Amino acid sequence: MKLLSSASVRRTGYVLFGALLFLALVSYVRSHTASATPSTSRADVLRVAVLGGPEEEVLTLVAAQHPELHLELERFSDADAARRALDSGNVDVGSFESARDVETIGKAAPRRVLHPTVTLPFAFYSRDLRSIDAIPHGTRVLVPTGALEARAVHVLTTAGAIGCSSTDGVCTKLADVVTNPRELQLVPLAPSEVAALTEKGRDALPSAALVGLDFAGAKRLGWSPARHGLLVEDAFTPFCQVLSVPSTSERPDLDALVSAYRSREVKDFLLRRYEDAVRRPW
Repeated sequence: MKLLSSASVRRTGYVLFGALLFLALVSYVRSHTASATPSTSRADVLRVAVLGGPEEEVLTLVAAQHPELHLELERFSDADAARRALDSGNVDVGSFESARDVETIGKAAPRRVLHPTVTLPFAFYSRDLRSIDAIPHGTRVLVPTGALEARAVHVLTTAGAIGCSSTDGVCTKLADVVTNPRELQLVPLAPSEVAALTEKGRDALPSAALVGLDFAGAKRLGWSPARHGLLVEDAFTPFCQVLSVPSTSERPDLDALVSAYRSREVKDFLLRRYEDAVRRPW
């Protein structure tokens, strides 16, 4: 009988193992950290705002591995709601936005970055093209506008596909483009148009074109940036996700949270569960 030792079988095993581990951790955290225990004062509880997804999964692991931190994860439906809770003091730490968001959106209520968490890579995908070398001159490139435009332009710039000019070293708009050596057709795509494409499935994508998608959009199409992305955001992008706190926060347990996040267990969990689809920017 042929032994099942192929790379695909090993990958499946890693994914299943990671999923089972995460379910066990969720059960543990719900039973141990859903509320402060009688011996734990509310002042000792470290409340962290999350939106779900990989960031919540990693912090679930951290909570299970380090009960002395007394972590409570509070899930919000959107980043604005989480941001309001953090700014008002209803939660202590945020794990729901990027370093760039903290820098730009947080000007009204200043926050500081504690530590990078994960990168949920933005990438360019194609229904037909299979490698970077297969991208010909003049290829249509669908670039999402709105909140994702900065990431799309940054990926194209760092890949050398275009050149642009900016005052802070991070190109954020199609209007910043000054060179286009491959004569790519840069087509702006409104958020509603991107959503319509992902809802219709891969067959709705234009043939022999590139389309820029965030992690969630690619997932809806069954794509992983590590396996299917042609131009993929680097782990150390300025758009990596971060732990953030109000700039005035002086809690003594924040250093312990960062130390716990940098543990070998977290590194191994990210590798096993996501196989480089979710990247580690630290």
